[in-house]
Amino acid sequence: MLNEKIRLLYFSRGTGLRQFSLNPRQLYTYSAAGVFGLLLVLSIGIHLVTGLFHDIRIDSLKQNRDDLQKELITMKEKIAVLNMYVSEVENTGDMLRNVAGLPAIDKDVRQVGVGGPYSANIPEYQYLNDEVSRTAAEARMDLNKIEREIRLEKASLQEINLLLGEQRSRAEQLPSIRPILGAKVIENFGLRMDPFLDKIASHEGVDVPMPLGTKVLATAAGTVKVAKTIYTPYKSYGMEVVIDHGYGFETRYAHLSKILVTPGQRVKRWQPVGEVGETGRATGPHLHYEVLSAGRPVNPSFFMFN
Repeated sequence: MLNEKIRLLYFSRGTGLRQFSLNPRQLYTYSAAGVFGLLLVLSIGIHLVTGLFHDIRIDSLKQNRDDLQKELITMKEKIAVLNMYVSEVENTGDMLRNVAGLPAIDKDVRQVGVGGPYSANIPEYQYLNDEVSRTAAEARMDLNKIEREIRLEKASLQEINLLLGEQRSRAEQLPSIRPILGAKVIENFGLRMDPFLDKIASHEGVDVPMPLGTKVLATAAGTVKVAKTIYTPYKSYGMEVVIDHGYGFETRYAHLSKILVTPGQRVKRWQPVGEVGETGRATGPHLHYEVLSAGRPVNPSFFMFN
């Protein structure tokens, strides 16, 4: 069988019909060589195409890496600007703390407030060889620092707001104006000649002579403690209002002809609480005004800033 030959016929334009013969062994040899050659060509082609695609991919990755590095550098520049703004906020916060009567945040406290695993040890980016990775790690550390600084400043501002709120509330509840605007105050607090007893006696407030019906104002915010309309003529304070302002302060408005508030009512500074009269132990129309601190009378003139 191996001696049998296979004839192949082919047509040539120059010579016409031609033929050549191959035995099976030759056919197998030539076929194997052809297949091998085809595989070799395909392998080389695949290698070339793969190499070309790989080079294109590498170039694309390098370009992406360069673009990412540029973006990270831009981000770090913006972070630097944010750091500047944070420093300005910290300075403003310290000024506000000073206004509120609070001490400025100590530098060591700020370092504790912004520290963490990155600042406590050697920065991890020092072990990174890739420039992009180092830049990204630095940016992450900077952002973490800014986040901690903002949290610390937020807590500080909340403390300032709370304290200022308390101070504002206390200021609103501190007697600080004349009970009758523009009125002349007779500063007779302390010992004086009692017109009823005709001898020296203690006077626990000041007198404000004004016509009957003149509006009397609350000198600070507070809660009406007493609104007394029943009284004995020519005795005691007559019709009176007592306001509890908190923080140990109370004010009394006596000898009124009319009361405009009720017990338990919340009043604001400048709010009318009654009208000038001459009820009770009074020799003429006027307001008897007292300021009490911790239950003890103090000179009301010290609490009139208008």
